[in-house]
Amino acid sequence: MPKLKPDLRAIPARARRAAGGSLPPAGVDPTAQVEAGPDGRHRRAIRQRLRRTRSVRRARLSELGLLTAEMHARGRWNAELIDERVRELDRDDAERRGLEQALRGDVALDDLVALHVVAECGACGRIGGAAETFCAGCGRELPKRGPAPRRETAASNTLVGELTTIQPTA
Repeated sequence: MPKLKPDLRAIPARARRAAGGSLPPAGVDPTAQVEAGPDGRHRRAIRQRLRRTRSVRRARLSELGLLTAEMHARGRWNAELIDERVRELDRDDAERRGLEQALRGDVALDDLVALHVVAECGACGRIGGAAETFCAGCGRELPKRGPAPRRETAASNTLVGELTTIQPTA
């Protein structure tokens, strides 16, 4: 008759055996070096932040379109406000690209933190954005980061972003 109650002493050994992984699939050299990438906890945090970044970017892009349409309809153009929104979109795009590279294992998450693309909460391990001050998971303050560099051309005073170039109205 099988045991219905698991033996608590066997649980650590079973966990170690499961964590060791399984044999590689057929056709793969078992002695080959495994590509380094983020562990499961970091992959979860990266995917979670990536979903939020994509969602916020869609909302900001929609807001930018509505804002420009409203400014055009009213005949009142505020180039500084548009430039600020474009900088936010550029920052979101840089964060999205960095997180996608980290998820593929091309870039280490620590490198993204060092480049001030994202911040990792020391308490709960959640990943925060470049402009966030507090962790969305535990509410603790994220490490301080310097401001993102602005790219402006001196001749025409236009903001050159990765999405578009906006020139002030005459």
